[in-house]
Amino acid sequence: MVLDRLVNPQELVKKPHLAIPIGYIFVSIAFFSTSIVFPSEYSIVVIAFTTMLLIPYVIKIFELDELNIDLGELKISGDLGREELEVWVRKCLRDGYTPEQIKKSLIENNLDKGILLLYHIKTLSEIKEDYIKKSNFFTRHSRIIAFYFHLFLGMFMAFLMVYMTSQPEYRNLVFKNQMDLIYGPGGYFQIPTALQAIVLNNLKIMFLCVLLSLFYGAGALLILTYNASIASVLYGGFLENAISGGSLMVIGAYLPHTTIEIMAYLFATVSGGILSKGIANAENRGFRFLMADGLKFLVAAVLLVIIGGIVEVTVPRWLLS
Repeated sequence: MVLDRLVNPQELVKKPHLAIPIGYIFVSIAFFSTSIVFPSEYSIVVIAFTTMLLIPYVIKIFELDELNIDLGELKISGDLGREELEVWVRKCLRDGYTPEQIKKSLIENNLDKGILLLYHIKTLSEIKEDYIKKSNFFTRHSRIIAFYFHLFLGMFMAFLMVYMTSQPEYRNLVFKNQMDLIYGPGGYFQIPTALQAIVLNNLKIMFLCVLLSLFYGAGALLILTYNASIASVLYGGFLENAISGGSLMVIGAYLPHTTIEIMAYLFATVSGGILSKGIANAENRGFRFLMADGLKFLVAAVLLVIIGGIVEVTVPRWLLS
């Protein structure tokens, strides 16, 4: 596909903020495509088209985060720097190889390098100590989280721009499903006051993210894109009210728990993707690391959902009462 070459996935890994224009551009393209192909079914089809455009990027990003490495692949050359060695050592450690195995492989494959080899062995020990001190399940997959966060932000900005610049008739067509969800019977502003009901509903969405990622790889993008469109309608309405002379306090009332819930869905999406990779690589050394990291993200997502529910039943009613 031509669009998946718009930005090199490796650049997105290094500079995740580039996902903001990617999300914005792809949503814009999805709106244009929907207006031609399915002009009467905007509210859902634009979500599907955006997801289809983004899937190749997400698949490649996850491939770059794969925890597989060949211990015997590193050959020392005179221009091998600490950065290249550090990348190799960190991947080996993430794959479950012990420092002793890495050191042995480094020596066996570079016996003819003499003093240069001794220097790199010393560097290996420093990298190992640094990795042990700084590495955790969050930092090991921080680039995936950063990518998803910036992507969500870019999609939200695109949907918000369409919402804010549209005529009422066009807006009601484009965001029909989202507006029904927010303002309709049983919608966002008619939410139950019971914490249990709110948490259970959000847990359903969260586990749906996990399952879609687990079985469809990048499938949870559909949920993230849909939530970006819902958030744009919600905060677009708040901004319009503020522009008309209303209070901005309502934004401050709803921003905390919606932010927490979005982070929970992001963590659930990452969890499903990691678990999917772990199952696919069950015979590799990285299996236990992947499964452990995936489950930790899942637990973190559940905790965020519970915290978000508590904030939802307290902060808005406290600030707006």
